[in-house]
Amino acid sequence: MMNMESGEFITMNNVGTDIWSLSEQPVSVSGLIQKLQQLYDITEDQCMKETIQFLEMSAGQNIFTIHNTATA
Repeated sequence: MMNMESGEFITMNNVGTDIWSLSEQPVSVSGLIQKLQQLYDITEDQCMKETIQFLEMSAGQNIFTIHNTATA
């Protein structure tokens, strides 16, 4: 995939590609983690840790937009 702002090419492994596909429609992080756990043999804690790391890195490269919909 290519970052249209920077012109840099970005590669993703299979899990990154699955996250991209699962995020075509808005999804909560917890919903995304549940879907990933259905695809992969991984604990919830490990899945959460690695998914959040991936999303933070991706957001930093403007690949994903993360919205906080929590209410105060």
